[in-house]
Amino acid sequence: MTTDDDFTDATGQKQAQIQANLRERIISGAINVRELMPRRVDLEREFAVSRVTIQRVFNQLAEDGFVHAHGRSGTRVADHPPHLSRFALVFPTTDLVSNRFWATLDQVARRISCPERTIVSFFDVNASQRAAQHRLEADLHARRLAGVIWANNPGAALVHSPLVQAYPVPAVAIMPISMARLPGVTVDNRAFMERAVDHLLALGRRRIAVLTVPGHEGAYAAELIAQRGGGFRPIWMQEIQPDQGSLARSLIHLMFNRDQLQRPDALIIADDNLVEDATGGLIAAGVRIPDELAIVAHCNFPWPTVSVVPTRRLGFDARALLERCFSILREGRKDMAPSAPVFIPPVFENELAVDVRA
Repeated sequence: MTTDDDFTDATGQKQAQIQANLRERIISGAINVRELMPRRVDLEREFAVSRVTIQRVFNQLAEDGFVHAHGRSGTRVADHPPHLSRFALVFPTTDLVSNRFWATLDQVARRISCPERTIVSFFDVNASQRAAQHRLEADLHARRLAGVIWANNPGAALVHSPLVQAYPVPAVAIMPISMARLPGVTVDNRAFMERAVDHLLALGRRRIAVLTVPGHEGAYAAELIAQRGGGFRPIWMQEIQPDQGSLARSLIHLMFNRDQLQRPDALIIADDNLVEDATGGLIAAGVRIPDELAIVAHCNFPWPTVSVVPTRRLGFDARALLERCFSILREGRKDMAPSAPVFIPPVFENELAVDVRA
């Protein structure tokens, strides 16, 4: 016996098939941007369905951004359909406050988002959050995305999941490695240390201290200072977690306390999460800046961290990083062997483009 539910299921399946068919015509270019969609009456005959079913298909295509109704003039493909203009910026957490790099990426993405290139942030997409994965996968499945930018290495579980493997949408990740279907773009932390050390040495400073975080090339900085003629002492190299601001304040206060027999005359703060607390420690220690100390402070441009003393800001332009990601996405999906990751060079604040600082 056939039930009402059977009819409903059959109609829903037919509707989904028609929607996929028309969507593929748009994506393939069989129906171009701004071009009129086939008339509803013609689609009714082509697919042997009712006007109601066709209207539901058009409603869903419009909701997804593929088409736009123009009254009596008919329905046209949208000026900026999502498979050409809508990009996902994917974060593994909702907590961006404790990670200034991610917070800056999100802020810059919102600022540069426009109809021609809409950037949508997805949060909590990680191996343990199935609901967040499903939201992203739904957009990938419906071809509502032109590309995906992962804000970090998503990890093996997600890299080998349908989110990366199953869909023809190009992707890139902000990470220091590249994979066959997930090329990497990353900041050049070694170059940061090189420019910071060279700047301080050029000022005549020799006793260089470094406050850094794991992964920010602290050991390389120590080698660099010694190789380039600076004075280095192991106690002047301190590595802590980026969320340990209170510890940064205490360490810097201790390192620069006037009771120390020898104090550094230069300081590199290699993570912007630590800048405010570290410079607060200098105030507590009574250091006269810039007379007694020159400082290079890390920054994720264009939003600098608060510093309570004068610093020379050196860091990475989040807009340039995102633009490099977009240029890779425009090249399309790559299934071949991975190439080397792309490194974004550090810049001093005065080297930024005006429109990025604005």
